Amino acid sequence: MPVFPCFDPVTGASGGSSGGGGASLASVAMRSVDPTSWAETDPDGLLDTVSYASGVTSFTMNAAAASADYTLGGTSHTFPRLSTPLTADAGDGSFTTCTTDDYLVIYWRLRQYSSPGFRARPFIAVCADATSSVPGTMQPFGVFSYLPASNTGGGLWSLTSTEQNSNANYDALHGVGIYAPQRGIQVDMFGVDASGIKLFQADRFINQSYAASQDLQLMVGVATENGSTAVNAGDIVQLAFEFQVFRLAF
Repeated sequence: MPVFPCFDPVTGASGGSSGGGGASLASVAMRSVDPTSWAETDPDGLLDTVSYASGVTSFTMNAAAASADYTLGGTSHTFPRLSTPLTADAGDGSFTTCTTDDYLVIYWRLRQYSSPGFRARPFIAVCADATSSVPGTMQPFGVFSYLPASNTGGGLWSLTSTEQNSNANYDALHGVGIYAPQRGIQVDMFGVDASGIKLFQADRFINQSYAASQDLQLMVGVATENGSTAVNAGDIVQLAFEFQVFRLAF
């Protein structure tokens, strides 16, 4: 007579082993970023308000004189940012905090919705300590949009170095970060038009070491283009930030 499975050896559920062993990775949705409840770090008070509606984050700025510390390439990082623990979907409705001991692939996507009166570089990144103004302690790696009045673009950001490409017609900026235990490996980005056609790209091998067993953070914020860029009071920088994290088991 035929033998019928009576329970799943992993979950204990009746009916035998479940196919696939977890959530499907065939079509994974991006996660929208709403940073309004995240921890805020704004040493010089550049942010007036941060709001979120229909997938779009709006940063309303206070006036600030130009400073190299507000740039992504400065030796000190005092631009405004918001941060939260970086988490990966465990496939069962729960989320796991990602650490420097994990194998990770992080996917970012940015869509711009405004061209403010100053040359802004809103960004999304993974970091070790979002509260630190010291780049080597913050350890940020990510991507940024470039929002002047014309010739918009996007680029990579790693510690105190940026690599920017410009194209006035790009619709979305995509980025990928790759991490191994206690090591940042690589950051890539590419811009696409409304049809998904690639317009530009850049990649960087980073090989950054991290302390063991340290929680990683997801961070968004607004920087300026260069040390000559002043911030205007009341200017609004609007972007849709999205991300997804793949935590790999080996």
